Parts: sequence; C-alpha cells; structure tokens
Amino acid sequence: LFKEIQNSARYHFLIKQPYLSTLMLLGFLKNSNHFSPKEIESLFITSYFKDVGMSLIPKDKHDSRNLSDIDKQSFHNHPEHSAQILNGRIPISTNYLDIMLNHHQFYSMLESKQNNQDKDQNIDDSEALKHIAGAETLFVCIFDILAALITPRPYRKAMTLYEALELIRSIMIKDHANEFKHIVLFVRKYFT
Repeated sequence: LFKEIQNSARYHFLIKQPYLSTLMLLGFLKNSNHFSPKEIESLFITSYFKDVGMSLIPKDKHDSRNLSDIDKQSFHNHPEHSAQILNGRIPISTNYLDIMLNHHQFYSMLESKQNNQDKDQNIDDSEALKHIAGAETLFVCIFDILAALITPRPYRKAMTLYEALELIRSIMIKDHANEFKHIVLFVRKYFT
C-alpha cells in the first residue's frame, strides 16, 4: 500500500507538494527576519494544510491526464474545500484561511505564460495581482508554484529550479520585483 501511495500523483498533491512548498516557505520566512514566531507558525500551518481539500477528489482523477470540465472545477475548488474543512479545526485566524482560499491567485497567469497564450493577447497580470492580499499570500502562492514546477506531474516533466524561477519572475517582476529579489536571494543561498 505504501508503494502505491508513493507512486501515485495523489500522494504528491496531498503530501509531497504541501510538504515541499511549506519547507521552502518556512526557510524563507525564517531567513527574512520580517515575521514573528507566531506569524511563521500560522503561515506554516496555512501552507501545509492548504491542499487538504484535494482529499475530496477521487483518487483516479489525481493520476489522470485528461480531465472533464467538472473534474477541472473540482481541482479548482479545492482551496474553498480546504478552508471549509479546516475552519475551527486548526489554530489559525480567518486571515490565514483567506490566504488558503487565495493560494492559487497566480496559477492562471502562470498557465497562460506556460502555454504562450499571452504572446498574441495582451493579458494584464495586474488584474490577477489585485486579489493578492499582502505579502503572506504572495509568498504562500509563489512557494506552492515553485514546488509544483520543480516536480513532475502526469501531464508534464519537472522544470529545473532555474526554469521555474524564470517563469515565476515573468509573473512577479512588474508588481512584485522586490519580493522576487528576496525569493531569488533565498533560493541562491540554500539551493545552489
């Protein structure tokens, strides 16, 4: 059973990715010296449990390359399910549940850039960025994306850390250049 869990994408989505993104976020927060121990603890809990709503999606959907529109909507709705499941069950305030709800704010921009759809269309990234409520949400989003990009999925190969940072730079540089600089400095210090 353990081998089956390890080899499935569901294990990745429910255990590996939250763990990897949370460890990177934790290192970044501690390294930055801008967050109190209580804030770091709350962001750790938020990041680690942000994908618990994925547990409501049937196992066979996690490994599928071809999803129906309903299946895609289930994946899209997992932040809301996570917040509903965890509300009142873990020791975090509603502010952190809001971070959990918004931890996918950059994904649409990322997918657009990955698919090169924005070459012909003038997509304004600032519209999606308006929904980012504070640096905490931004950092949870970005480390979640970074963990996703550097690990393989059923539908794509893993990117190198450099490739992932280049893609992230393309969605952050206009409105969050300083935050991106801090992420790069952290990654350079600990991962190169």
